[in-house]
Amino acid sequence: MPSPTSWLCHVDDDMYILQRPLVSLLAYFHPRTEPVYIGRAGTAWDAPYKVRRGASLGTPGTSFHFAVGGMYCLSRAMLTRLQPYLGNGEVFTDSCLKALEPEDVTLGLVIG
Repeated sequence: MPSPTSWLCHVDDDMYILQRPLVSLLAYFHPRTEPVYIGRAGTAWDAPYKVRRGASLGTPGTSFHFAVGGMYCLSRAMLTRLQPYLGNGEVFTDSCLKALEPEDVTLGLVIG
């Protein structure tokens, strides 16, 4: 992925972003060397989500946490780590179909 971009932030169309605090938070990390996910977990830490029975991505019954809500950010290093699952977009669609989950849950599964 040759790109000067350090972060990818997914933001729903009904979200407001306070740019300065977000930039300040992102500045704490080294996005090219640290695989970082910033966002809200979709489940309580003591009650993780489980891979669905019938899913061909992940082992059914395996527990994991996932991104949820209106926004999350992924560092360049995390995107590089996720490249086999993201591909050119079509690969990510395939990953979602294999997981039987929407994109935020699938990201949590492949990050996990």
